[in-house]
Amino acid sequence: MPRWRQAAGKRPSARPLRSIETTDESTGCFLWRDGQRTDVIDYRLPTSEDDIRPVSEIALAELAGIIRDNQEALDENDPALIIARLIGLDRLAATSRSRIEDAIEYWRRVQTGGGPRREEERGTA
Repeated sequence: MPRWRQAAGKRPSARPLRSIETTDESTGCFLWRDGQRTDVIDYRLPTSEDDIRPVSEIALAELAGIIRDNQEALDENDPALIIARLIGLDRLAATSRSRIEDAIEYWRRVQTGGGPRREEERGTA
């Protein structure tokens, strides 16, 4: 019998899954390590052109992080376009614009203490 099999026994018991937190957003569900979810997190800058993520794959809390760090963009004529450029988008499609505008609204609610809307609230799985 292989050594690993002896150590685990004939029927190793399933280890309980670690608790995770989720946010259900308009673009899908985002998973967070237990205790790591906050209303705003630092935006992870792409390290190369190949590392640029679609806006739909960035959680609102992370988009709020880049807005927090670049609040002067909110005073411009087209803040969504400026945020899009900051995250590396060359073209701002309507769906990306909508997502960034949602993130700006989210940031304003968090900043004023209003917190996330119901569909953005934390959950646990």
